[in-house]
Amino acid sequence: MLYTILPDEMKRVERRMMEETHTPSLTLMEHAAAHVADAAKPYLQGGKLLAVCGTGNNGGDGLAAARILLTRLPQLEATVWLLPGALSPEAEEQRRKLAVFGRRIQMEVLQSEVPALPLDTACVLDAMFGTGLNRPLAGLAREAVQSLNASGLPVIAVDIPSGLSGVTGNAPASGEASGDAAIVNAVVTVTFHRPKPGLFMGEGLAACGRVIVGDIGIAPEWDDANGLALLTKGDRLLPLRGRNTHKGDYGRVLALVGSFGMAGAAAICATAAMRSGAGLVTVACPESIVNVVQMLCPCATCLPLPLSDAEAAWQTLLPALSRADALVAGCGLGQSAYAKALVEKLIGWLQHNPLSAVLDADAAEPTGCDACANTAGRADGDYAPCRRSCTPAATAGKTGNGRSTGSRAGTAGALWLCRGAQERFDRVGG
Repeated sequence: MLYTILPDEMKRVERRMMEETHTPSLTLMEHAAAHVADAAKPYLQGGKLLAVCGTGNNGGDGLAAARILLTRLPQLEATVWLLPGALSPEAEEQRRKLAVFGRRIQMEVLQSEVPALPLDTACVLDAMFGTGLNRPLAGLAREAVQSLNASGLPVIAVDIPSGLSGVTGNAPASGEASGDAAIVNAVVTVTFHRPKPGLFMGEGLAACGRVIVGDIGIAPEWDDANGLALLTKGDRLLPLRGRNTHKGDYGRVLALVGSFGMAGAAAICATAAMRSGAGLVTVACPESIVNVVQMLCPCATCLPLPLSDAEAAWQTLLPALSRADALVAGCGLGQSAYAKALVEKLIGWLQHNPLSAVLDADAAEPTGCDACANTAGRADGDYAPCRRSCTPAATAGKTGNGRSTGSRAGTAGALWLCRGAQERFDRVGG
């Protein structure tokens, strides 16, 4: 399992490690550039390299990666486009090192317009802006992004596609429709140390391509940052069950899901819980859809809820909540007054009864309350009266292997469920 890290936290962890270990920033830059070069090399069989670099350390990473590729591939020729402005000391050092390659490297500072892409370009390094970007791209940077995207060439993004927010996965504070924002479309994004949330949200899902997480030498003892959990392919491999056990040893999941016309959502949710390793799955759903749910997912049990009275349904649900090790709510639940009343009661119950929970779909819709307007993004295990971003999704406390990962008496670990993110990233070098 990997954990994301916010851009500001990444800077803090990196700075702390460098200061306390006296590690030069150029050392981390070399580690990062080596991962970028590894990702780009397969695309450079018989063509030229174009590196589009900014003036900061993200640009320095790109310049260093270009040097490494020129060293590894003796026949390679490269062009570097530099955005105008003073280079950071690290980027200036990397630019200076490229001078030894003579005619094999062409370097151009962009001025009034972006030139045509060099002939025979086989691969592009996008090193214009990193995760610290806090404004939408404009001017030459925007033109460069549009040119790269129109070319159809494979682009390797350094840390994050230029124009993408590492926090939200959209263009930072652009106010533009998503289709109008300038964001690089990469085939591979090489991010460093830990992935940033924006790679798996919003436009990041389409812009990042395959995500590679490269180790740059920051040991775990220097990293105290919290993050959202990302399931990797290996995390889906459940351990074998013991022979002298029964289904009750592998966790009880309660699912408050489904409504008339949305029985399929309830069945899919229950099937997913079964496949995740839960021993017992109970679907609490309106009595009118019980037959459909049990036909679609016969291994789950159903708890029929009276549809005419939300209070009666809640009283029916309470004993099941007290027995559950984990809860999922919202899939296909609907937006009726009945459904909203149940979710409100559930949120109140969770505030006083810590239970590992995933609140999704109709249980994660806003209710119009402004009480949590300033708490977006928190994932500290505390439930808030308003739903959406301030209500954490939490890991199941006891499923799959029978070992508890959370406690009914303690806080539950936060789990970010990200549609489309699985099988899109690798970790290397660590």
